[in-house]
Amino acid sequence: MAQKLLDLFKQRLNKRAFFKRSQTEADLNSSLVEAGQRDRRTEEQRETWTSRWEYYLSCLGYAIGLGNVWRFPYLAYSLGGGAFVIAYFAVLILVGIPLVLLELAIGQYTGLGPAVVFQKLCPLFGGLGVAIVVNQFLICTYYSMVVAWTLFYLFASFRGDVPWSHCGPALSSSSLCFSDQDFQACNRLGGVYNQLCFTGEFAQQTGISVIPPSLRVSSAEDYLNQYVLKLSPSISEPGSPDWRLTLCLALSWLICFLCLIKGIKSSGKVVWFTTIFPLICLLIFAFRGATLENALMGVRYFIVPDWNQLASLTVWVQAAAQVFFNLSVGGGGLITYVSVNPLSVDTL
Repeated sequence: MAQKLLDLFKQRLNKRAFFKRSQTEADLNSSLVEAGQRDRRTEEQRETWTSRWEYYLSCLGYAIGLGNVWRFPYLAYSLGGGAFVIAYFAVLILVGIPLVLLELAIGQYTGLGPAVVFQKLCPLFGGLGVAIVVNQFLICTYYSMVVAWTLFYLFASFRGDVPWSHCGPALSSSSLCFSDQDFQACNRLGGVYNQLCFTGEFAQQTGISVIPPSLRVSSAEDYLNQYVLKLSPSISEPGSPDWRLTLCLALSWLICFLCLIKGIKSSGKVVWFTTIFPLICLLIFAFRGATLENALMGVRYFIVPDWNQLASLTVWVQAAAQVFFNLSVGGGGLITYVSVNPLSVDTL
């Protein structure tokens, strides 16, 4: 009799637990439905990309910059060629791509920018979002100056003969300057003195001290330092602002303002040019480089690795730095782009 009562009591407890569990699941499903409806209403009110291609091009343009055109070949050349390329792709696959996917997932799921998303995920990391915003502000201060230099060279290139192709008295005061055209015309035993080319025999007869190649300055470098930047001898002599660079800097900020004046509605249209045009330029540079003399030697240097360099810690550190520099991981840009992406659009 006691055993029957005990079994009946257990059955009632199981039924009560089942009904409570069912009620809890029903409440949870109801909450999820309400949250989904709230998210859909919020998504309808928020400004989103007009097409998925604008989002894709924005992310692609965010990853294409000076690091791809200049810094990567420079590091590969100085750090073992193919060995650096192997280290770069290893870090890219094992570290870079997973972090990119993580940022894209966080931004699209939360729909928040980097300034507040980390505080929502974990209040302890609230300062991380503020640090990202401050870091991007500091980056913009010097990247805008690089854009100003680019605009300066753009306007100067409209001349028939670009001024940095030769050493001119009006443009340079450096006696170490030489142009590529003059240097190629010099005899290998000769040299350059006061922007002029002399043969070794003439230098010995006249007692001229020929400037060694290590001290020579190219006309392009001399043009940048003496005419564009007008570098002072030391930091204690800052000099006065150059009105031409000041106007170019103001123009660079004006361009940024016009591109962002209507948020992603205007920036989404601009990326069709700012992303596709650099890609076309990269293809042109690649074709030009492939047609130069001894181009295959340079390609072979990137393909054939120096295996001893793979044991160097410097190669791996620089490869990791290049991956972060190229992908801009941790910069907040990817989170910002994907945060205004509809949930129905794939992140990749």
